[in-house]
Amino acid sequence: MGNIFFINNNEETLLERLRENDNLAQRQLFERYQKKLFMICYRYMRDEDEALDALNRSFLKIFLKIHQYKAEAKLETWLQRITINTCLDVIKSQKTYKKNFIQTNEFNLYGEPDENQNNIDEWWEAATAIPSEVLYQLIEKLPPATSNVFNLFAIDGFTHPQIASQLKISIGTSKWHLNNARSILKEKVIQLITNHEAREAKNY
Repeated sequence: MGNIFFINNNEETLLERLRENDNLAQRQLFERYQKKLFMICYRYMRDEDEALDALNRSFLKIFLKIHQYKAEAKLETWLQRITINTCLDVIKSQKTYKKNFIQTNEFNLYGEPDENQNNIDEWWEAATAIPSEVLYQLIEKLPPATSNVFNLFAIDGFTHPQIASQLKISIGTSKWHLNNARSILKEKVIQLITNHEAREAKNY
């Protein structure tokens, strides 16, 4: 049996009104969580207009499914998961979706995934010291499919089997994209650190 998360009286009252399709309650929920959920949409869609569209789709699903919410997870976690799933549905509906992913049988061309890729090495520890907005800009510049897998794995906590199921790809393909993301980001992070150290030395 999963953990039960207790919610306060104000949130319980809001949930009761949401289950009754109260428009004011829907507006309150939107205003409370729209910024956080928009950032999730933007991470996946990488375009402001598309992110806003995904956000609106997410809230529509939230309002339709709010009666399904149970306190087995925090409300915010439940909202985030619906938002992520909505973004993935939009991505999978795009015409270029299949072309963005490298299939497992193409590893002979691009290389096998690194089995040690889940280890957090020194460069990633250095990356955590970089301002989050800079790090997100680096992630945003990753190839679309690679960015999607990295977001799911490294930021939103999905496992490779879960990613494979969500994106309709193989586990090996998911691992390849994570490894590809780490390789690209490692190069960019090292470059940023080197440039920063060079500027510091010049100013000293």
